[in-house]
Amino acid sequence: DKNLGDAPRAEAHLLLSRVLVREERYIGARAEIEKAIAAKPDGPNVPEAWLMLANVLIQMKKPEEAEQAFISAYQKGGKRLAIVQFQLGLLYYDMQKFEESLRAYDKYLADVPGSAGLPQFKEAYEKTKAALKK
Repeated sequence: DKNLGDAPRAEAHLLLSRVLVREERYIGARAEIEKAIAAKPDGPNVPEAWLMLANVLIQMKKPEEAEQAFISAYQKGGKRLAIVQFQLGLLYYDMQKFEESLRAYDKYLADVPGSAGLPQFKEAYEKTKAALKK
């Protein structure tokens, strides 16, 4: 709606995108997330919007685009979205970019020092280190 301000319009697009993701309608969800980002590029929900976009792009089998969206999410959200680095590490592993994967995991550890002992993190980190040695 043209009568809405930028912030409410961005929020409306994000809400719609969440519904579309739940319905596994990823093309539509992507479009709504991109509209949300465009409507209010400096808005408070933009880092999360980039993260949502990255996850949608993974579902759409677009890893290179997902990588860029993860990077944008982290650039906008910083340590508040440290989980992005973990997800980026997983993505890099799937892309067989093992050195980049370890760098992303190391950045995650720097942002969230207590995470080293988490089973999910340990497993991913060790699996990546083993793949790098092959």
